[in-house]
Amino acid sequence: MSTLPEILSKLRQELAENQTKESAWNIIEEYFNFFDLDDIHNELWMLTTGTLTNDEMQQFQKGADRHNLIFFFEYTKMFFEAVYLLHNKTMLPQRTTEQQKA
Repeated sequence: MSTLPEILSKLRQELAENQTKESAWNIIEEYFNFFDLDDIHNELWMLTTGTLTNDEMQQFQKGADRHNLIFFFEYTKMFFEAVYLLHNKTMLPQRTTEQQKA
């Protein structure tokens, strides 16, 4: 079951079937149409703090488990910063070139 809109489901299926750079870039492009870096950071932070402060989350009772979650948050944030940079350096110049040709 998925809550993704049809266009994103199609992009996921395209990636699964074709496994091309173009299909991967299409997903990255759509992702950054929905979220910017601040949005990503805020959503990750809300998920992390919500998990850490929820008394019902038994798997995060140990300090090492909480540390691992914070590590995941920081590393994922860093990963998205890198992908965002690659996206802007790759996709934005292509769009500009395509617009100039039109």
